[in-house]
Formats: sequence, C-alpha cells, structure tokens
Amino acid sequence: IQRICANLDYIPLAIEIAAGHLRRLTLNNIENGVTKPLDLPSRSFRRRAGRQQTLRQTLEWSYDLLDQNSRQVLQRLSVFSGPFHEEQALAVCAGDMANESEVLAGIHELVESSLLTRDVGGHQLLRMLQTVQAFGRERLDQAGLLQTVETRHGEVYAARCRELGQKIASVKEAEAANAIYDELSNLRAAFERAVTRD
Repeated sequence: IQRICANLDYIPLAIEIAAGHLRRLTLNNIENGVTKPLDLPSRSFRRRAGRQQTLRQTLEWSYDLLDQNSRQVLQRLSVFSGPFHEEQALAVCAGDMANESEVLAGIHELVESSLLTRDVGGHQLLRMLQTVQAFGRERLDQAGLLQTVETRHGEVYAARCRELGQKIASVKEAEAANAIYDELSNLRAAFERAVTRD
C-alpha cells in the first residue's frame, strides 16, 4: 500500500481511484497497474464529472485552465528529474522562451495551481510531482520538442558540473557536496541521456 501511494505521488484522487479496484484486483496487480497512473480507469466514479474519472482527465482540466505561457513552462520543466533551482528552470526555458519575466510568471502560476511546488527549506528548490511530470512530458513530446529540451537540460547540468567541479577543488567543497546531493537526480538524468544519445 505504501509503494502504491508513493507511485501515485500521494495524490488523494489517484489513491481513491486505485482503491476502487480492490474488490477485483490484488494489491500486487494494483501496484503493477499504477506504473501509468495517469490512465488509471475509475469504474466507481462514473457519476463524477469527466475531469474526475481519471487522473489524466483531472490534469487535462487543470492544464486547460492555464494560459499558453504557463503551459509552455510546464512542458519544459517536465524534463527535470527531482528538485531543481529557479536558475536552472530559467536556463532550460531560455532556449525558446526568451522573456525571463514570462517564465517567472509561468512558474508562479504553476505554483498557484499546485502543479509545481516550492520547497520551504533554505535551498529554494522547485519540485514537480511525477504524475504532473509525465503529463508535461507527453505534451512536450506531442509538440515535437522533447529531445530538444532534454538536450538543453543536459547542457545546463554539464555547465553545473563544471561549476561544482571548481568548487569541489576549493574551500567551498562542503557547499558543492550539498549541491550535488540536492541535484543528484537531475545530474544523473542528464548523464544517462547524454550516454545514450551522444
């Protein structure tokens, strides 16, 4: 149950939909089925509005409420893996969204819409739930920009590696080690994409 909830990003609607399958499926079958939680079918919620019958429909409804600028920001931020800094978000979006203030406005709207969160700690990291990330990546892929934006993400983190490498070799070693820990999932994702592509 704990793994199912974690795979569903602890989203109440997604957990409720998954729980609706308990009468006909085992927990193992449900866990195997939540690898694509966006498409979890909801047989017991037929009387609900269409946007609440699957997690995908809920996300599509939320996405449709965004302005075009915020939709573009959401798509581009979906290439991140784990938490990231606003600075990296701006760099990834900069390739085809030249106006920094529009990107910042998009980030603000995504936070206000609960499609993106800000960590309350001292690191000021942004975070996107895996289900929102999967939805955004689908939209980015449909726009034909997934590989381009993933490449830009790799370039941003290659530059970050150079920066952290210089800090590691200086008196700022502890600061660099903490940054590597915070950004490890994105560093790893950028490295794995680079190894498989170029």
